[in-house]
Amino acid sequence: RTIMIHSHHDSSTPGAVEDASGTAEVLALAKFYSQIPLKDRPMTLLFTTMDTHLLNYEAHDVFIANHLRGQDDILADVCLEHIALEAVEGSDGQAVLTGHVQGRGILVTPAQAMLNITKEEVIRHCLVRTSINKATRYGVVTDADLFAAEGVPVISFLSAPVYLYDNIDTLDKVAVDELRPTAE
Repeated sequence: RTIMIHSHHDSSTPGAVEDASGTAEVLALAKFYSQIPLKDRPMTLLFTTMDTHLLNYEAHDVFIANHLRGQDDILADVCLEHIALEAVEGSDGQAVLTGHVQGRGILVTPAQAMLNITKEEVIRHCLVRTSINKATRYGVVTDADLFAAEGVPVISFLSAPVYLYDNIDTLDKVAVDELRPTAE
């Protein structure tokens, strides 16, 4: 009985937001939970990042073949992508940071308990500018899409700033103050 926490670590650009920020979250959560004794954790936690987000999801396909169609009982996938600061296009055509966190969405596959937990945690950790949307089985348009299509319940956190897939996706665009509350 496993809960998977994942992101992708590939990018076509410097990729500080897309998706070093999601990878940092996965690593931080792995470090945190590694300090809790196994006997105190009722579920197995699997922390992983994939490297074929931009290459036809080949790593995802291999993972699905080895883990989702095999002996592993993955109860849910928590996908973390793009913890970003908002930017708008300035008069010179350049991205200008607004000082706000980028609006973000959390897609939850239809499982009322997961939807309720997600809502409670978003409120408890003050994740402002966050919408929660119920996703259909094939409506998770994030790195978790293939897992959802296999029937794994998904909670997928994502934002899409204007500089995604751009060479200006640098460390100054990561919403550093949002990393901890997002992980929590």
